[in-house]
Amino acid sequence: MWTKLKKGKYAWLYAYESKDLELLQKFIDGNGFVSVSRSRVYMPIKWFLQHGRDVGNYRYIDDELRFPYADHDYYFKYPSGECVYISQPYGDIADTELVVKAWAETFGIKVEVYDGEYSWHYPHNSLLVVASLPGRDVKVFKTTAEKEAA
Repeated sequence: MWTKLKKGKYAWLYAYESKDLELLQKFIDGNGFVSVSRSRVYMPIKWFLQHGRDVGNYRYIDDELRFPYADHDYYFKYPSGECVYISQPYGDIADTELVVKAWAETFGIKVEVYDGEYSWHYPHNSLLVVASLPGRDVKVFKTTAEKEAA
């Protein structure tokens, strides 16, 4: 299910606390996204990224199709219908990058992993992982929030 994005309205966002909403809005505006989804996708990710819809032929998702390190994740859709997948997991950037890039190569998609300065979910504590179609450049921005004392 897709929710139309409206500037400054985040009812779709899981738990407002610990979020950098300014960074999130900059990410949405900078990429021209028009809608968002938190729905689970039960089909190969590349097809979903291309079409932005689930055809419903898959009753369950096999483990090898499941995105590794899926946490605080969303799909954002462009006006064209294409979309990108965002995950904001906790963990080591090198380990995460190694696993998700190998997974993405299997499915013919592009994945970029950014440190905590780019994540709007617990900035500086979670990573930002962006999965997109090859050739699609997704703009990311650094957080404006100060790192809280540990």
